[in-house]
Amino acid sequence: MRMHAIHYFEDEAVRKGTFTSLKKQGTIWLDLTEPTEDELAEVCSHVGIDRETLGGWINGGKRLGGANLGSHSIMRLQVPVHTGHRKKTLYDMLNCTVLISHERSEFITIHHHPLPPIDEINSYSPQHFTELFRRGATALLHALLGEIVDTFHEAMDTVNEAVQTVENNALAPHVDDTILARSHAIKKSIIYFHRALVLHRDILLKIEHEHFDFIDVSMLDRFQSLSSSFNQLIEVNATYREILNTSMELYLTAISYNLNQTVKRVTGWGAIILIPTLITGFFGMNFTHMPIFDWEYGVQATLATMIFSVAILYWYFQKKDWM
Repeated sequence: MRMHAIHYFEDEAVRKGTFTSLKKQGTIWLDLTEPTEDELAEVCSHVGIDRETLGGWINGGKRLGGANLGSHSIMRLQVPVHTGHRKKTLYDMLNCTVLISHERSEFITIHHHPLPPIDEINSYSPQHFTELFRRGATALLHALLGEIVDTFHEAMDTVNEAVQTVENNALAPHVDDTILARSHAIKKSIIYFHRALVLHRDILLKIEHEHFDFIDVSMLDRFQSLSSSFNQLIEVNATYREILNTSMELYLTAISYNLNQTVKRVTGWGAIILIPTLITGFFGMNFTHMPIFDWEYGVQATLATMIFSVAILYWYFQKKDWM
């Protein structure tokens, strides 16, 4: 869904504008969803960077993180989005490129898909929304990162439920054929989470150490709190990964145990069947002179021998828990 939204702060109120509003002096937020080439060209002209450089950040050619580019700082954030059953992963990551001016309170977000954190900010009460613009672009970045933290918390809750399901099924007496596929999807999501969380934490560390030129130092303590939240998420994510790995080890051990039990039973029954087969095979040979053929109780003795040998072997294998 192609769209752009421009909000600017003027006369103690947040108003909607157009691209010409980018020249205003108050706090400005330009949000582009699935931008057109003309819109990107307009942004490049306004920011003063070339189209190839901006495209590298938007399309993922650049590593997650941030840098100072001329009159603006640029960073690429990631937001977890639930994929359902459409892909072989529980969550996918959507990119959000952020540009913040060094000289004025200007905040630009560019993304190819609607993002829940940005939708959440747009749903703030008018008073809260106005207060963000009053505090400037740094406050808007803090709000966006805060909503990304909340989105990760919600995603972690979903992953936790999925991990618990895998853990319960791994210990179930029956073998679940789908558990490996589900475990793989969860593990991919956990890896995506770890990569995004670590790099978001690195961005916050750069903000705390004032590596970006737009920083409002009065808000550094707020970013430190966000950094702690990302550290906690990294630890929780690592815990889920360990639980998942342990569950899969238990599951594979259970499969190996079940296979071993099956092999033992097949071996036991094979040994039991072998004795009667040998006896009947021996006496089934076409020889003219077989001593037992002339014995009155030969058949009964043969049957008794087979039954006795089968019973002895069955008792032995039962005692060894092979049956």
